[in-house]
Amino acid sequence: MGRQDDRDAGGACARHQVGDERRGSDLDVDRVRVRDARPIDREPLIVRKRATAFCGDTHREDDGAAGAAQPLQRRHDGVRLRRREQIGAQLDDVRVGRGRERLDLALTAGRDDSRSVPRATPPMAIARAMAGLYHRDPPTLEARAVFSTWRDVYQSDLQGLYALIALPALFLVARIVAPRRVHDATGRFVRAWSLVFAVETIVDPLATGPLLRAAGITEGPLADYGMIPFVLLGDFRVFLLVCFVGAPDAGLGSALARASAWTLVVPFVAWSATAALRAALGDVPPTTIWIVYESAFAALAVVLRVRASRYCRAVLAYVAVYYALWATADVIILAGIDAGWVLRIVPNQLYYAFWVPFAELLFFSRRYAASSTSTHATR
Repeated sequence: MGRQDDRDAGGACARHQVGDERRGSDLDVDRVRVRDARPIDREPLIVRKRATAFCGDTHREDDGAAGAAQPLQRRHDGVRLRRREQIGAQLDDVRVGRGRERLDLALTAGRDDSRSVPRATPPMAIARAMAGLYHRDPPTLEARAVFSTWRDVYQSDLQGLYALIALPALFLVARIVAPRRVHDATGRFVRAWSLVFAVETIVDPLATGPLLRAAGITEGPLADYGMIPFVLLGDFRVFLLVCFVGAPDAGLGSALARASAWTLVVPFVAWSATAALRAALGDVPPTTIWIVYESAFAALAVVLRVRASRYCRAVLAYVAVYYALWATADVIILAGIDAGWVLRIVPNQLYYAFWVPFAELLFFSRRYAASSTSTHATR
């Protein structure tokens, strides 16, 4: 149906009253056959609501089947009020766009003309169909979404693998590319010691973490006790360095034997003390043996410093610090405080990432540098 503006029209006319007489104020009926005397309802065919019109007047146009779309220019207050109410009622469930998002929503009234287009899709169905075309803000990564507790941070590969092996790997590459030039036996030993245990430091978190998981070993004796050889190696490297540098004239064989003996002292003390506590108190937390182990090693390092050379005192002080921090962190964790896992990150870095570079750089530093084998022997 094509419509013409009618400022003075008093309402809709019956179809048989239209006849052949045409006036400027009447409806122009060009597609509806006159069948009976029934009033026609002048409902809007299509009302389009654009995103920019949410803040102002609506933009309406007629998309009748014949001719081009013609803008509606209704002035009748009743019709205007009715259309606004319809728009408001049908757009209540349409969400407001964000950013530069644009939304064109068409609301089409049903028609009784057999030649008109079918009834339009409901507005909410249109909105859902267009949802895939909306512009969405890029997702943001929040730490809380990845790590809900400090324990999660500690047990992640970020802390338990990459942060531990990055510095030893760089140190190893640097020493391979630019090896130190040394001429005495003690210097050559420290250089070789640093290369061997830099590799061991990298292999340790790899073997006890991703490699076990890749092999599907998450339970059982290997998963529970596979770390023990690396724990013993971590202690052995300390005693080997101290024993050889403290008495280089005794030779490497003597240093290896003494270092092996000292390595077994702390595990024996930790196991015996934990067994005694279990016998006296009954069941004890699994962390107990590690707290005893760490405390015993820190105490042993302090005792060995008494009669050690200057370099060995510095090395043993470093070891006592990270073992004492481990014991303190484990006590805090045992008390149920999540912040203990943050503290535990510090000794982890001292033990894995910084230990070998620290020991090697300290030995060759200006404070401990010497030009003769005899001076190295007095360290």
